[in-house]
Amino acid sequence: MLLAMGLAAFLCIFIGVYPKALYDILPFPVDYVPYTTAHVITQLQLLMFSALAFTVLMLYKIYPPELKSTNLDTDWIYRRFLPCVFRGIGRVIGWADRTIRTESMTILNELIAMIERQHGNKSTLSRNMHAGTMALIVLSVLFLFVIVMMI
Repeated sequence: MLLAMGLAAFLCIFIGVYPKALYDILPFPVDYVPYTTAHVITQLQLLMFSALAFTVLMLYKIYPPELKSTNLDTDWIYRRFLPCVFRGIGRVIGWADRTIRTESMTILNELIAMIERQHGNKSTLSRNMHAGTMALIVLSVLFLFVIVMMI
């Protein structure tokens, strides 16, 4: 950072002292001479009168005092506002994630319990049955199928 600032300061001074180097790299011809007598005197007048105005304001205590305050700039958006917004969004997403996971696990556990009741080791369909009972069940299902198909 210090190297970049030093290079920028050097370029500012170099271009101010020797502006022809800048004018030579421009894509069009430049007919401007910055260090004419009229131009230098005009700029010095502006500089001196602004320094005089500042001095007079300070001597007569007209210059406004420094106010201790915080200047809000656009960097406030990414330093304060956006992190606060992202934290809020993160909380909402986290709450939704926990809720969805909890409800999904509840539904999945109930589904597993229901399947275990229907098809587990102690369910009605997994018990050993006599051949006659099985034949009666198959006959009943076929009879219901025929009645439904006739209606």
